Amino acid sequence: MIEIHEGIAERLKVRSREQNGDLKLKIKTEAENQVNAHRLLRKISAAINKEERHTGMRICYEISCQFYR
Repeated sequence: MIEIHEGIAERLKVRSREQNGDLKLKIKTEAENQVNAHRLLRKISAAINKEERHTGMRICYEISCQFYR
Protein backbone atom coordinates (compact mmCIF):
# COMPACT_ATOMS: atom_id res chain seq x y z
CA MET A 1 0.00 0.00 0.00
CA ILE A 2 1.26 3.46 -0.85
CA GLU A 3 0.68 6.17 1.74
CA ILE A 4 1.39 9.88 1.35
CA HIS A 5 1.21 12.02 4.47
CA GLU A 6 1.11 15.80 4.99
CA GLY A 7 -1.83 17.89 3.94
CA ILE A 8 -0.39 19.32 0.76
CA ALA A 9 -3.04 17.99 -1.63
CA GLU A 10 -6.72 18.77 -1.59
CA ARG A 11 -7.60 15.92 -3.92
CA LEU A 12 -5.78 12.81 -5.02
CA LYS A 13 -7.46 10.56 -7.61
CA VAL A 14 -5.81 7.29 -8.60
CA ARG A 15 -6.88 4.86 -11.28
CA SER A 16 -5.03 1.61 -11.71
CA ARG A 17 -5.00 -1.45 -13.91
CA GLU A 18 -2.80 -4.48 -14.19
CA GLN A 19 -1.56 -5.60 -17.58
CA ASN A 20 0.94 -8.39 -18.29
CA GLY A 21 2.08 -8.40 -14.66
CA ASP A 22 2.79 -4.65 -14.64
CA LEU A 23 0.75 -2.11 -12.74
CA LYS A 24 -0.27 1.11 -14.50
CA LEU A 25 -1.36 4.11 -12.43
CA LYS A 26 -2.93 7.38 -13.52
CA ILE A 27 -2.74 9.91 -10.72
CA LYS A 28 -4.56 13.26 -10.75
CA THR A 29 -4.10 15.74 -7.96
CA GLU A 30 -4.51 19.40 -7.06
CA ALA A 31 -2.11 21.59 -5.13
CA GLU A 32 -2.26 25.12 -3.80
CA ASN A 33 0.91 26.30 -5.52
CA GLN A 34 3.93 25.15 -7.50
CA VAL A 35 6.09 24.48 -4.43
CA ASN A 36 3.47 22.18 -2.89
CA ALA A 37 2.91 20.49 -6.26
CA HIS A 38 6.63 19.78 -6.66
CA ARG A 39 6.87 18.42 -3.11
CA LEU A 40 3.80 16.25 -3.67
CA LEU A 41 5.13 14.84 -6.95
CA ARG A 42 8.45 13.95 -5.29
CA LYS A 43 6.64 12.17 -2.45
CA ILE A 44 4.40 10.23 -4.84
CA SER A 45 7.37 9.19 -7.00
CA ALA A 46 9.39 8.11 -3.96
CA ALA A 47 6.47 6.08 -2.57
CA ILE A 48 5.95 4.34 -5.92
CA ASN A 49 9.67 3.55 -6.28
CA LYS A 50 9.75 2.14 -2.74
CA GLU A 51 6.73 -0.04 -3.50
CA GLU A 52 8.40 -1.27 -6.72
CA ARG A 53 11.47 -2.37 -4.78
CA HIS A 54 9.33 -4.02 -2.09
CA THR A 55 7.07 -5.99 -4.43
CA GLY A 56 9.42 -6.56 -7.35
CA MET A 57 6.60 -5.43 -9.66
CA ARG A 58 7.15 -2.78 -12.30
CA ILE A 59 4.82 0.20 -11.81
CA CYS A 60 4.27 2.63 -14.69
CA TYR A 61 2.67 5.90 -13.70
CA GLU A 62 1.48 9.21 -15.07
CA ILE A 63 0.94 12.13 -12.71
CA SER A 64 -0.97 15.30 -13.53
CA CYS A 65 -1.27 18.17 -11.08
CA GLN A 66 -3.46 21.27 -11.29
CA PHE A 67 -3.33 24.42 -9.20
CA TYR A 68 -6.54 25.60 -7.58
CA ARG A 69 -5.58 29.21 -6.89
